[in-house]
Amino acid sequence: INPNNAPAPAPAPPSNVPSFLHGCDPTALTILSSDPSLMEAFRDPSGGYNEAGLLALVATLSSTSSSIQTQKTQQPLFKSGPQGQVLATNLHVSNYGPSTTRDQIQYLFGQYVTVKSVIWKEVFCFVNTDDADGAARARAALQGYNLNGSQLRINDAIKREANMALPTDIETPENLARMSAKVKESQTPLPTYPDGTLDATRVTDDKGNPARGNLWVGGFRSTPTEPELRTLFGPHCSIRDVRIKGQYAFINTDDAEGAVRARFNLQGDVFKGGVLKINFASGGPPPKQRYPQGPGPQQNMG
Repeated sequence: INPNNAPAPAPAPPSNVPSFLHGCDPTALTILSSDPSLMEAFRDPSGGYNEAGLLALVATLSSTSSSIQTQKTQQPLFKSGPQGQVLATNLHVSNYGPSTTRDQIQYLFGQYVTVKSVIWKEVFCFVNTDDADGAARARAALQGYNLNGSQLRINDAIKREANMALPTDIETPENLARMSAKVKESQTPLPTYPDGTLDATRVTDDKGNPARGNLWVGGFRSTPTEPELRTLFGPHCSIRDVRIKGQYAFINTDDAEGAVRARFNLQGDVFKGGVLKINFASGGPPPKQRYPQGPGPQQNMG
Protein backbone atom coordinates (compact mmCIF):
# COMPACT_ATOMS: atom_id res chain seq x y z
CA ILE A 1 0.00 0.00 0.00
CA ASN A 2 1.34 3.39 -0.98
CA PRO A 3 1.02 5.65 2.03
CA ASN A 4 0.96 8.68 -0.27
CA ASN A 5 -2.36 7.46 -1.69
CA ALA A 6 -3.93 6.64 1.66
CA PRO A 7 -6.96 8.74 2.57
CA ALA A 8 -6.38 11.48 5.09
CA PRO A 9 -7.52 10.52 8.57
CA ALA A 10 -10.75 12.09 9.78
CA PRO A 11 -10.13 15.18 11.90
CA ALA A 12 -10.44 14.67 15.63
CA PRO A 13 -13.70 16.09 17.04
CA PRO A 14 -13.38 19.25 19.15
CA SER A 15 -12.60 18.45 22.76
CA ASN A 16 -15.59 20.34 24.16
CA VAL A 17 -18.16 18.43 22.07
CA PRO A 18 -20.03 15.57 23.83
CA SER A 19 -18.87 12.09 22.85
CA PHE A 20 -22.28 11.06 21.45
CA LEU A 21 -21.74 13.64 18.67
CA HIS A 22 -18.41 12.16 17.58
CA GLY A 23 -18.71 10.94 14.01
CA CYS A 24 -21.09 13.72 12.97
CA ASP A 25 -20.25 16.24 10.28
CA PRO A 26 -16.88 17.84 11.26
CA THR A 27 -17.88 21.28 9.97
CA ALA A 28 -21.05 21.26 12.07
CA LEU A 29 -19.11 20.15 15.15
CA THR A 30 -16.59 22.95 14.62
CA ILE A 31 -19.42 25.49 14.42
CA LEU A 32 -21.02 24.05 17.56
CA SER A 33 -17.69 24.01 19.41
CA SER A 34 -17.06 27.68 18.61
CA ASP A 35 -20.28 28.74 20.34
CA PRO A 36 -20.63 26.84 23.66
CA SER A 37 -23.85 28.71 24.48
CA LEU A 38 -25.61 26.60 21.84
CA MET A 39 -24.66 23.40 23.66
CA GLU A 40 -25.52 24.87 27.05
CA ALA A 41 -29.05 25.57 25.80
CA PHE A 42 -29.53 21.78 25.65
CA ARG A 43 -28.54 21.07 29.26
CA ASP A 44 -31.17 19.32 31.34
CA PRO A 45 -31.72 19.82 35.10
CA SER A 46 -29.37 16.92 35.91
CA GLY A 47 -26.49 18.60 34.06
CA GLY A 48 -26.54 16.19 31.11
CA TYR A 49 -27.49 16.93 27.52
CA ASN A 50 -30.73 16.53 25.58
CA GLU A 51 -29.13 14.16 23.04
CA ALA A 52 -32.01 14.16 20.55
CA GLY A 53 -32.11 17.95 20.52
CA LEU A 54 -28.36 18.33 20.04
CA LEU A 55 -28.30 15.74 17.25
CA ALA A 56 -31.10 17.60 15.47
CA LEU A 57 -29.17 20.86 15.83
CA VAL A 58 -26.01 19.29 14.39
CA ALA A 59 -28.02 18.00 11.43
CA THR A 60 -29.39 21.50 10.86
CA LEU A 61 -25.95 23.07 11.16
CA SER A 62 -24.58 20.54 8.67
CA SER A 63 -27.27 21.38 6.12
CA THR A 64 -26.90 25.09 6.77
CA SER A 65 -23.11 25.22 6.46
CA SER A 66 -23.18 23.36 3.14
CA SER A 67 -25.43 25.97 1.55
CA ILE A 68 -24.11 29.19 3.06
CA GLN A 69 -21.59 30.00 0.34
CA THR A 70 -24.03 29.18 -2.46
CA GLN A 71 -26.74 31.35 -0.98
CA LYS A 72 -24.42 34.28 -0.32
CA THR A 73 -23.17 34.39 -3.92
CA GLN A 74 -26.67 34.58 -5.42
CA GLN A 75 -28.20 37.83 -6.61
CA PRO A 76 -30.32 39.66 -4.01
CA LEU A 77 -33.72 38.01 -3.71
CA PHE A 78 -35.65 41.02 -2.44
CA LYS A 79 -35.15 44.61 -3.50
CA SER A 80 -38.34 46.51 -2.82
CA GLY A 81 -41.79 46.00 -1.40
CA PRO A 82 -45.22 46.98 -2.75
CA GLN A 83 -46.18 50.64 -2.70
CA GLY A 84 -46.93 51.80 0.83
CA GLN A 85 -44.51 49.30 2.43
CA VAL A 86 -40.90 49.47 3.52
CA LEU A 87 -38.44 46.72 2.67
CA ALA A 88 -38.89 43.46 4.59
CA THR A 89 -35.90 43.58 6.92
CA ASN A 90 -37.72 41.66 9.66
CA LEU A 91 -38.89 38.04 9.59
CA HIS A 92 -41.66 36.16 11.38
CA VAL A 93 -40.44 32.64 12.24
CA SER A 94 -42.64 29.83 13.53
CA ASN A 95 -43.11 26.04 13.67
CA TYR A 96 -39.74 25.23 15.23
CA GLY A 97 -39.43 22.28 17.58
CA PRO A 98 -40.37 22.73 21.26
CA SER A 99 -36.76 22.55 22.49
CA THR A 100 -35.63 25.42 20.22
CA THR A 101 -33.97 28.38 21.93
CA ARG A 102 -33.51 32.00 20.98
CA ASP A 103 -29.73 31.42 20.68
CA GLN A 104 -30.27 28.71 18.06
CA ILE A 105 -32.50 30.99 15.98
CA GLN A 106 -30.02 33.85 16.23
CA TYR A 107 -27.14 31.61 15.19
CA LEU A 108 -28.93 30.00 12.24
CA PHE A 109 -30.18 33.27 10.78
CA GLY A 110 -26.85 34.93 11.55
CA GLN A 111 -25.26 32.77 8.84
CA TYR A 112 -27.05 34.87 6.22
CA VAL A 113 -27.74 38.26 7.79
CA THR A 114 -26.64 40.36 10.74
CA VAL A 115 -29.36 39.82 13.33
CA LYS A 116 -30.19 42.95 15.30
CA SER A 117 -32.52 41.21 17.75
CA VAL A 118 -34.72 38.16 18.22
CA ILE A 119 -38.08 38.90 19.83
CA TRP A 120 -39.08 35.61 21.47
CA LYS A 121 -42.73 34.62 21.81
CA GLU A 122 -42.38 30.92 22.74
CA VAL A 123 -44.20 29.38 19.72
CA PHE A 124 -43.00 32.02 17.25
CA CYS A 125 -40.46 34.83 17.12
CA PHE A 126 -39.39 37.88 15.14
CA VAL A 127 -35.89 38.02 13.66
CA ASN A 128 -35.12 41.73 13.22
CA THR A 129 -32.39 43.00 10.90
CA ASP A 130 -31.42 46.14 8.98
CA ASP A 131 -30.69 44.25 5.75
CA ALA A 132 -33.56 43.36 3.39
CA ASP A 133 -31.34 41.38 1.00
CA GLY A 134 -29.81 39.37 3.84
CA ALA A 135 -33.23 38.72 5.35
CA ALA A 136 -34.44 37.42 2.00
CA ARG A 137 -31.41 35.13 1.70
CA ALA A 138 -32.10 33.78 5.19
CA ARG A 139 -35.75 33.18 4.38
CA ALA A 140 -34.94 31.35 1.14
CA ALA A 141 -32.20 29.21 2.70
CA LEU A 142 -33.98 28.26 5.94
CA GLN A 143 -37.59 27.94 4.77
CA GLY A 144 -38.65 24.39 5.63
CA TYR A 145 -35.49 23.51 7.54
CA ASN A 146 -36.02 20.84 10.18
CA LEU A 147 -35.20 22.46 13.50
CA ASN A 148 -35.55 20.16 16.49
CA GLY A 149 -38.12 17.97 14.80
CA SER A 150 -40.25 20.54 13.00
CA GLN A 151 -39.94 22.42 9.70
CA LEU A 152 -39.49 26.17 9.94
CA ARG A 153 -42.11 28.53 8.50
CA ILE A 154 -40.73 31.98 7.68
CA ASN A 155 -42.65 35.04 6.49
CA ASP A 156 -41.78 38.69 6.02
CA ALA A 157 -42.72 40.96 8.92
CA ILE A 158 -43.38 44.12 6.92
CA LYS A 159 -44.12 47.50 8.45
CA ARG A 160 -46.71 49.58 6.62
CA GLU A 161 -46.25 53.33 6.46
CA ALA A 162 -49.74 53.86 7.88
CA ASN A 163 -48.85 51.80 10.93
CA MET A 164 -45.72 52.89 12.71
CA ALA A 165 -45.71 49.94 15.12
CA LEU A 166 -42.71 47.71 14.38
CA PRO A 167 -42.43 44.15 15.69
CA THR A 168 -39.78 45.44 18.11
CA ASP A 169 -42.42 47.68 19.70
CA ILE A 170 -44.38 44.70 21.02
CA GLU A 171 -42.57 44.75 24.37
CA THR A 172 -43.14 48.35 25.39
CA PRO A 173 -43.70 48.95 29.13
CA GLU A 174 -47.39 49.56 28.46
CA ASN A 175 -47.81 46.29 26.56
CA LEU A 176 -45.83 44.37 29.16
CA ALA A 177 -48.12 45.73 31.87
CA ARG A 178 -51.19 44.67 29.88
CA MET A 179 -49.80 41.19 29.26
CA SER A 180 -48.91 40.83 32.93
CA ALA A 181 -52.40 41.86 34.03
CA LYS A 182 -53.96 39.37 31.63
CA VAL A 183 -51.88 36.52 33.05
CA LYS A 184 -52.72 37.49 36.62
CA GLU A 185 -56.44 37.69 35.86
CA SER A 186 -56.44 34.23 34.25
CA GLN A 187 -55.09 32.46 37.34
CA THR A 188 -57.46 30.35 39.39
CA PRO A 189 -57.26 30.19 43.20
CA LEU A 190 -54.97 27.55 44.64
CA PRO A 191 -56.77 24.44 46.00
CA THR A 192 -56.91 24.04 49.76
CA TYR A 193 -57.63 21.47 52.44
CA PRO A 194 -60.77 21.84 54.58
CA ASP A 195 -58.83 23.89 57.12
CA GLY A 196 -57.89 26.41 54.43
CA THR A 197 -54.23 25.42 54.08
CA LEU A 198 -52.68 24.85 50.65
CA ASP A 199 -53.23 21.46 49.00
CA ALA A 200 -50.30 21.37 46.58
CA THR A 201 -51.06 17.75 45.62
CA ARG A 202 -53.81 19.01 43.28
CA VAL A 203 -51.77 21.73 41.57
CA THR A 204 -50.55 21.35 37.98
CA ASP A 205 -48.84 23.80 35.66
CA ASP A 206 -49.78 24.99 32.16
CA LYS A 207 -48.40 21.78 30.64
CA GLY A 208 -50.19 19.49 33.07
CA ASN A 209 -47.06 18.75 35.12
CA PRO A 210 -47.78 18.04 38.80
CA ALA A 211 -46.33 20.29 41.47
CA ARG A 212 -42.65 19.72 42.31
CA GLY A 213 -40.05 21.56 44.32
CA ASN A 214 -38.13 22.65 41.20
CA LEU A 215 -39.27 25.46 38.92
CA TRP A 216 -38.54 26.30 35.28
CA VAL A 217 -38.52 30.06 34.78
CA GLY A 218 -38.63 31.80 31.39
CA GLY A 219 -40.11 34.83 29.68
CA PHE A 220 -37.41 37.35 30.62
CA ARG A 221 -35.66 39.08 27.73
CA SER A 222 -32.26 39.80 29.27
CA THR A 223 -30.45 37.16 31.31
CA PRO A 224 -30.79 37.70 35.07
CA THR A 225 -28.08 37.11 37.63
CA GLU A 226 -28.36 34.57 40.42
CA PRO A 227 -28.73 37.29 43.10
CA GLU A 228 -31.58 38.85 41.12
CA LEU A 229 -33.42 35.53 40.95
CA ARG A 230 -32.79 34.81 44.62
CA THR A 231 -34.13 38.24 45.54
CA LEU A 232 -37.26 37.63 43.45
CA PHE A 233 -38.05 34.07 44.56
CA GLY A 234 -36.53 34.10 48.06
CA PRO A 235 -39.54 35.66 49.83
CA HIS A 236 -41.78 32.84 48.55
CA CYS A 237 -39.68 29.67 48.92
CA SER A 238 -36.45 28.31 50.37
CA ILE A 239 -34.00 28.13 47.44
CA ARG A 240 -31.49 25.29 47.30
CA ASP A 241 -29.74 26.41 44.12
CA VAL A 242 -30.21 28.47 40.96
CA ARG A 243 -29.19 27.37 37.46
CA ILE A 244 -29.21 29.98 34.71
CA LYS A 245 -29.33 28.72 31.11
CA GLY A 246 -29.39 31.97 29.16
CA GLN A 247 -33.03 32.50 28.17
CA TYR A 248 -34.43 30.40 31.02
CA ALA A 249 -33.43 29.30 34.50
CA PHE A 250 -34.15 26.65 37.12
CA ILE A 251 -35.03 27.52 40.72
CA ASN A 252 -34.51 24.36 42.78
CA THR A 253 -36.02 23.99 46.25
CA ASP A 254 -36.71 21.26 48.79
CA ASP A 255 -40.25 22.51 49.39
CA ALA A 256 -42.96 21.79 46.83
CA GLU A 257 -45.50 23.92 48.69
CA GLY A 258 -43.15 26.90 48.63
CA ALA A 259 -42.50 26.37 44.92
CA VAL A 260 -46.27 26.34 44.29
CA ARG A 261 -46.69 29.62 46.14
CA ALA A 262 -43.75 31.19 44.31
CA ARG A 263 -45.17 30.16 40.95
CA PHE A 264 -48.63 31.47 41.81
CA ASN A 265 -47.40 34.82 43.14
CA LEU A 266 -44.78 35.53 40.47
CA GLN A 267 -46.46 34.09 37.36
CA GLY A 268 -46.90 36.94 34.88
CA ASP A 269 -44.71 39.44 36.74
CA VAL A 270 -42.75 41.85 34.54
CA PHE A 271 -39.07 40.99 35.00
CA LYS A 272 -35.96 41.79 32.94
CA GLY A 273 -37.89 43.10 29.96
CA GLY A 274 -40.45 40.29 29.72
CA VAL A 275 -43.41 38.61 31.40
CA LEU A 276 -42.47 35.65 33.59
CA LYS A 277 -43.63 32.17 32.63
CA ILE A 278 -43.11 29.60 35.38
CA ASN A 279 -43.70 25.85 35.28
CA PHE A 280 -42.65 22.88 37.39
CA ALA A 281 -39.40 21.10 36.52
CA SER A 282 -38.51 17.46 37.05
CA GLY A 283 -36.32 16.30 39.89
CA GLY A 284 -37.77 18.26 42.78
CA PRO A 285 -39.64 16.74 45.73
CA PRO A 286 -43.41 16.24 45.37
CA PRO A 287 -45.84 17.89 47.78
CA LYS A 288 -46.83 16.10 50.96
CA GLN A 289 -50.33 14.66 51.35
CA ARG A 290 -51.66 15.94 54.65
CA TYR A 291 -54.83 13.82 54.82
CA PRO A 292 -53.96 10.45 53.24
CA GLN A 293 -56.85 8.61 54.92
CA GLY A 294 -59.39 11.33 55.40
CA PRO A 295 -62.10 12.72 53.15
CA GLY A 296 -61.06 14.21 49.84
CA PRO A 297 -59.80 17.78 49.98
CA GLN A 298 -62.13 20.58 49.03
CA GLN A 299 -61.63 23.45 46.63
CA ASN A 300 -61.49 26.92 48.14
CA MET A 301 -63.82 28.87 45.88
CA GLY A 302 -63.24 32.14 47.66
